[in-house]
Amino acid sequence: MASDPGSQPEASANGQLQTPIEAASQSAQLAPVGKPPTHRPLTVLRALRGVLMLALLVVSAFIFLTSCIPIWAFLRLLKWSWGRGFASHLFGYWLSMWVLMFEYVNGTKLVFSGESVPPKERVLIMCNHLTEVDWMYLWCLAYRKQSVGAVKYALKATVRHAPIFGWAFHCMEFLLLERKWELDKDTIRTVMSSFRNRRDPLWEVVFPEGTDFNQKKKERSQAYAREHNLPVLEHCLLPRVKGFHACLEPVRDAIDAVYDLTVAYVPRPPTFVDNLFGLDPAEVHIDVRRILPAAIPSKEDEASTWMYGVFKRKDEMLEQFYKRNAFPSRQIDEGEISMLQAVVGYVLFTLSSVIAIWLLVTSRGFFAYVVLSAIFSTTLVTLNWMPGGRQ
Repeated sequence: MASDPGSQPEASANGQLQTPIEAASQSAQLAPVGKPPTHRPLTVLRALRGVLMLALLVVSAFIFLTSCIPIWAFLRLLKWSWGRGFASHLFGYWLSMWVLMFEYVNGTKLVFSGESVPPKERVLIMCNHLTEVDWMYLWCLAYRKQSVGAVKYALKATVRHAPIFGWAFHCMEFLLLERKWELDKDTIRTVMSSFRNRRDPLWEVVFPEGTDFNQKKKERSQAYAREHNLPVLEHCLLPRVKGFHACLEPVRDAIDAVYDLTVAYVPRPPTFVDNLFGLDPAEVHIDVRRILPAAIPSKEDEASTWMYGVFKRKDEMLEQFYKRNAFPSRQIDEGEISMLQAVVGYVLFTLSSVIAIWLLVTSRGFFAYVVLSAIFSTTLVTLNWMPGGRQ
């Protein structure tokens, strides 16, 4: 059986063996225990700012998608890797506005610890799932690695019919799952197998818990763990390995690494509304651990044991975090987003959106193009058709 990564010794820089938590604690740069930042109240200014930002992002998403989806489809028909590259750059540009909103408009501080992620790697990421918006803060790490446009998630298949954003999920080739394993295993295998080409950007994110964390779900998870003699976790739900294993196997030898991310928040996990209006969080802490794909068992039963060890370790990390508002591992400097970059980005983003809206209002030709593009995009999603197919 596979060893438990939560307890297996690891080699330190001097060759001595340590458990991951011991190694982290010895090199820790822990924040002092003190009063954490507090929840920020909703003010008229924050409410107005949030509504304006959401309106800008939604309107711009519609304009950008209807303007560019026909181009994306044409490029994919010519050479589908061209279409993927175009989509990655397009969505990277749009997603970067969320990153700038979190860090500059809302003033959220990102704190990274553990191991640094090299730029532009092709990776599979597994992460704990404390709140409905964990996935949005992973963009902040990907942005720093020139990979924000490559981030993909597994979502319920019903979201493909969401206005505007369903088009984006389809173009970005998110894993849209039915929550029926007999159907989903084929979807995962087909999509992930198509990403074996190392020229295709890939940051595939999997949340093995399958849902976000709350007290009721925790109690159900703990009851199941006790009944089946599995680790009883306090700050995570018991992970499910099938989806992760199905994602990894087709690309095991075609990605650079698997990253185990543990996310925590100060003062509390945010909701989408908190996120939008800048009420919470004051800080997002992301701990990073790099794992070579070859180190992960290929047999599903052994991978399950391995995954339970991963989440046992996460639980220990979170236990220590909640005592000190810092992970035990050494903090790392992943750099800051420059103010100039933020200002220029927002100006160009807003200006291009205004020009597109002006053309939509004043040009019959552009208006007709947008309408036809919207019909085309809806048809693509409804038929689940991917121009050019998959390799």
